[in-house]
Amino acid sequence: MKKFLSIILSLVVLFSVCGCSDKNNSAENDDSENLETIRIAKTAYHIDTDAWNGDGEYAEAIRTMLAEIEGEENIQIKVDYYSPTEFGKLAQTAITNGDTSFADIMIMPLFTFGPLYAQGLLMDTSELTGLDINSDVWSKSFTDIATFAGKTYGIASPGLLLSGQGGTGMIYNKTLADSLGLEDPVQLARDGKWTWDKLRELSLKAAKDLNNDGVFTEDDRFGCTCDSWDAMMQVFFTAGVPTMVKQDDGRIVYNLLSEEANTVAQKLHSTFTQSDGMFYGGGYDAIKQSAQFVAGKSVFHIGGILQEAGETTDEIMALPLPKYKESDEYVSTAWHNHNILSVPISAERKELIGRVIQMLGDKSKDFVQYSLNDSSLDYVDRDTFIEMNNLVKNFTVDPCTIMVNSNDDIANGTMRAVGTAIINPDVTFAQLTQSKASVIQSVLDDMFNPK
Repeated sequence: MKKFLSIILSLVVLFSVCGCSDKNNSAENDDSENLETIRIAKTAYHIDTDAWNGDGEYAEAIRTMLAEIEGEENIQIKVDYYSPTEFGKLAQTAITNGDTSFADIMIMPLFTFGPLYAQGLLMDTSELTGLDINSDVWSKSFTDIATFAGKTYGIASPGLLLSGQGGTGMIYNKTLADSLGLEDPVQLARDGKWTWDKLRELSLKAAKDLNNDGVFTEDDRFGCTCDSWDAMMQVFFTAGVPTMVKQDDGRIVYNLLSEEANTVAQKLHSTFTQSDGMFYGGGYDAIKQSAQFVAGKSVFHIGGILQEAGETTDEIMALPLPKYKESDEYVSTAWHNHNILSVPISAERKELIGRVIQMLGDKSKDFVQYSLNDSSLDYVDRDTFIEMNNLVKNFTVDPCTIMVNSNDDIANGTMRAVGTAIINPDVTFAQLTQSKASVIQSVLDDMFNPK
């Protein structure tokens, strides 16, 4: 059975440009030069594993949808792929120079959206005739995060971008858990009892100093690993405390100095402990953490498995992110790599672009099921995988996701502040946030806040 196809989060960066596939893209016909072209600029770390380019139900549905829109509008659609880490600068240069051939529609990570908005390079969606951002095909969480002073500059939908939906946020080694006689985490999730405390309890039962040297290292078995800083941030978000708050007047205000944030951080740090084998930090080296899980030396893993870590023949199952408190609901939270759709401010043909975007949203409305069907092939029980996904009804987007890669101070005062105190006993969450608060607020004021 193949493993981890749907949960790979590769860090290898590629840059390439290509169109849609021959078999479904009518833009490849002999009359293509006579057709009006809509160009979509899309980012992907690996083009061949991008969701739109697969060989499963979801990618086939995307290709069919694009061909239908081409036929109905008598246009051709070209999809150009770019490196996510390079796209921001490329888009900035093209839009600033008025290069309307660069893109009519941009599908990019949240961390790129923030800087492009702050530079005034994105179009207010109200200018796009035929686009209804209040339609139920668009994720309200993404619409809210991309709205400033009453104007919206980005949208996303679960079916089109696989952004803005609930879903699982972690996996576990069922083979190992069963061999250790651990309580069934799937049943705990069904019963609404899958919490931070329960994850800690089972992880401590699984942890073992295999070489009996009295110290937990990568040679031993840990209870839990994660996908670097990002995944630990997702756990923090399940407590419902934002790193930043968007106020009614449009200002974004740093929020991690609040008493509530400090309480959650202290709870997080007392849950994910290293010295007792509950958590393998590995210096937040994502490859080391993934490899620990793949090697069968960790039962639970939060986030995705990196391609470089290899594969396992053990049975793997997905779980929702654990609840902060049992009375809470399961929640899925956006990564800064989640995609959002925007239009360059320099774009022309606003009516056609708006109409095409709405068609993309409407026609892909039910595509999430195709994605779940494809992803379920990677797990020991397809029905249970889909069931675990369906337990999660809530989806949130924290403001830090749209700017975390644009400024080291923001990264260190949000994503890294949450995780650093877990692996470095010499610093505290309060020290990290207090040292960065003023500079972060200054950056926020410069980028987003009305003068």
